[in-house]
Amino acid sequence: MERPIAYDKLAREDRFVRMRARRVGELRAEQGLPPMPDLSSTESIRERAGETWDRGISRAGVMRQMGAILTQPDRSRALRSLRVPSLVIHGTHDKMVHVSGGRATSQAIPGCELLLVPGMGHDVPRELHATFADAIRRVADRVETKR
Repeated sequence: MERPIAYDKLAREDRFVRMRARRVGELRAEQGLPPMPDLSSTESIRERAGETWDRGISRAGVMRQMGAILTQPDRSRALRSLRVPSLVIHGTHDKMVHVSGGRATSQAIPGCELLLVPGMGHDVPRELHATFADAIRRVADRVETKR
């Protein structure tokens, strides 16, 4: 008995979603990152895996990004001239930009606050959005309004 085309298409899509989610998990493990914490439902797995896959995970893309990072000039002098409340948020498990880069950036900006997030990589987990918003609000509240 022949299966309807719609069934085959749905089965392929489901297999594709599972493949994407598995590959994202493998890449995180390869990078020494913890599993994504918000993958508690099939729908969130589909959404997060789809976003990551659509963004493109390719060795060439990673190499381009690393090349861009490594060829940037030292901005320390320019950062020292800033006179605005500032915040640097950096994950302790960031494999794209070592945590020392976040520390150096925050040290170069006068009065900068540094928020190091244990276990976070080069991503912005939904579970930390409130933490980030609170930190941004705290820094924004330091702004003196001129009248």
